[in-house]
Amino acid sequence: MLNYEGIAASKGYAIANAYKLVHPNLSFSTMKIGNPSKQVKRLNNAIKRAVNDLNKIEEVVITNMGSASSEIFKLQATFISSPNFINEVSSVIIDSKVNAETAVSEILERRISKLKNAGNGKFVLDKIKDIDDIRKRLLAYLLNKNMSDLALIQSPVIVVSEDLTPNDIIQLSNKNVKGVIADLGTNTSHSAILTKSLNIPSIFGLNNISKNVSNDDLIIVNGMSGEVIVNPSNELVKEYSLKITKYNQTEKPLDKLKKRNAFTKDGKKIGINANISSPKEVNLIKNYMIDGIGLYRTEYLYIDSYSLPTEDEQFNVYKNILSSMNNKPVVIRTLDIGGDKQVPYLDNNDSSERNPFLGNRSIRFSLSKTIIFRTQIRALLRASIYGNLSIMFPMISELNEWYKVKKIINEEKRKLDDGGIAYKNPKLGIMVEVPSVAIMADQFAKNVDFMSIGTNDLIQYVMAADRGNPTVAALDNPLNPALLRMLERVVNVANAYKMDISLCGEMACNRYALPILIGMGFKNLSMNINSTLDVKALLSLLDYSLMQKMSEEIIKNACTVKDVIKIEQRFIKI
Repeated sequence: MLNYEGIAASKGYAIANAYKLVHPNLSFSTMKIGNPSKQVKRLNNAIKRAVNDLNKIEEVVITNMGSASSEIFKLQATFISSPNFINEVSSVIIDSKVNAETAVSEILERRISKLKNAGNGKFVLDKIKDIDDIRKRLLAYLLNKNMSDLALIQSPVIVVSEDLTPNDIIQLSNKNVKGVIADLGTNTSHSAILTKSLNIPSIFGLNNISKNVSNDDLIIVNGMSGEVIVNPSNELVKEYSLKITKYNQTEKPLDKLKKRNAFTKDGKKIGINANISSPKEVNLIKNYMIDGIGLYRTEYLYIDSYSLPTEDEQFNVYKNILSSMNNKPVVIRTLDIGGDKQVPYLDNNDSSERNPFLGNRSIRFSLSKTIIFRTQIRALLRASIYGNLSIMFPMISELNEWYKVKKIINEEKRKLDDGGIAYKNPKLGIMVEVPSVAIMADQFAKNVDFMSIGTNDLIQYVMAADRGNPTVAALDNPLNPALLRMLERVVNVANAYKMDISLCGEMACNRYALPILIGMGFKNLSMNINSTLDVKALLSLLDYSLMQKMSEEIIKNACTVKDVIKIEQRFIKI
């Protein structure tokens, strides 16, 4: 029996056998062959197998996450089964008398080269990553190697990985995935946020656990404490089986909060909004009583697409979200890529920068690629007539950036006017996630319509600690007094200017940070939809006036995280 301690990212308990998410060795040698027909047959068998598996994956993803998420698998199956592709590869086998592996790689590398050489911002249907995924799948089948297709898992498992990509997480929707553990990541990394949205217990920052665990090892995941137990005793299995039962029983009573607004014990209404990464999550939101969408992350439109999404494609997505929300507030954030979110066809790969989290990311990227930015702005303005839209801009660092953003928006409005295209004038706001903005909050308050504090990034910039790096995860603490003082300054400025302000991020659903935030004066919170019930339950136990006194004392006297906790424990027991 082995014990590991990591960073709890998504709550809950799970017991199942390990399933190692590994990528097979796909190296091969080019060989001259004397019987091309045999290699063509091998190619056809590999394509048949690939199409069969891709169709199965598509069915699973449609069932669990909807057709929008499954589209990638449908397009890949269509591509490799097309007569043009089959004929191209077969011709190389026959004409050059080479093995099927060589022919597949040659044809797909040609496609990748064409994509790389496509100039003027024009991109063909298939992005480079999709072509590379197809290449890996066909080579794996030709080499008789197994693919780690999570969607095809037939029995309960704990997925064990070095790291997870958004494409991996799409397949985690398989009901047989009971838990996730990974070497890398923290509780605020994007992999963690997405596993939380799927309600999968997950633990990150486990260093080399993927190398120390074997397939079929029995694993216990404690998503409450961050503990992982490999090959536990029978007694521990029984103990955790009871924990799972009790946990499920505890969660069920929270369902009654779905149809209730959020109030403190003494009747203070707190706005609860949802953070979403995909349009399909709007249907989930309808099952909860929430005040609106506090953050729609548009970057996943780009990450999950096969090429740069067009203006009309974006317009239709934004229109559908706004229409579905029945005029409830919807805050849509413009493209926020860079750091740990890469889009291969946008050429923002972090290998080009020494420190991508401090580099050309978010609004900086948008202002450096104004054609892409203007397209998104036009799509958002056109969609604004279908609901209650606010547009939010990420990682603004200085007022000059804001002036540039406003200039572009005004120019695009004039173009729409000239074309006779209708639009509203949505509220325009910023994310406060860089310390310079918090320091200059009073000046920004004179220039923007609203502010939303993005605590996930703000903490890492305040503490100079990469939030995706588990070795400095202890610094990624929402109870740090320096951070709390910064938050108090911003909320006080916003309230003084009678400006809408919200707090967005994992801090909003931290049971120790939440009472402090309420006492500071935050009246609107935005979080993962699956955290809203816990937050409503905790708010119902808090006395607003008491939280105000507690927060005042913490801001005045706390010098360390321990001080914060000691003061909090004098006021409340949670």
